[in-house]
Amino acid sequence: MSRSSSVKKEVSWVVIILWFIFFFPVGIYLLIKKLTSEKQSYGQFDNATPPQQELTWGKVMLFFLFPPAGIYLLIKKVTSEKHAYEQNGKAMIIFGSVLIVSGLMGSKANGFSGLISLIGGGAVLIFYGKRFMKRSTDFSRYTAIINGGNEYSLDSIAAAFPATYEKTCADLQLMLDGGYFPDSYLDLQQRNLVMPRSTMAAMANIQFSTKIAGPRKVQCPGCGASNTILSGGLGECEYCGSTLV
Repeated sequence: MSRSSSVKKEVSWVVIILWFIFFFPVGIYLLIKKLTSEKQSYGQFDNATPPQQELTWGKVMLFFLFPPAGIYLLIKKVTSEKHAYEQNGKAMIIFGSVLIVSGLMGSKANGFSGLISLIGGGAVLIFYGKRFMKRSTDFSRYTAIINGGNEYSLDSIAAAFPATYEKTCADLQLMLDGGYFPDSYLDLQQRNLVMPRSTMAAMANIQFSTKIAGPRKVQCPGCGASNTILSGGLGECEYCGSTLV
């Protein structure tokens, strides 16, 4: 995609602020979309480890007693935690459902504008929650295909998923931008996923150890997710690609 076409699609902060003033559910949608897209572009130049998950959903829900702070913390949480798509997706669906139920139950007290705001805001959260859940499932499937079969051909990965070549490239680039498969990159000319030898060696150790060791659960030092690896060998986090010991 050319730079000119991406600029045309960029949502300005002025537009977002105006939507927040007149109809905040659309403002939430545009703000999440803007921050998510900017995170992806910044990630192309940043392979740092994921940030610690210090902002809990309890804090987010508490600050929703003061909606502006709650909205800010919610968006900050879901756009900064690149490897918590499943947990954040579930929480957004639950929270969105609560907003919709609250709007329907208090429709008379809230008035028409309040009803639309609560239902609209809840619908936006559910939409993004389902989107995050699907992304988590897709990323886990890509990771299993690549790690399980030592498959680095983009065409073969796309066929195994299955998905189109274009979608596979876009998804894998999003994973790389988020810190999956450290120090790896897409070679679009050779149509391959290029990994450093250290990453490939870790994956080989995982496959070798399956024949001699039993499973055990460990916590990933990178993203904090729970993983199952084999005793006596190395493993790789299925969410962020970090090496597990």
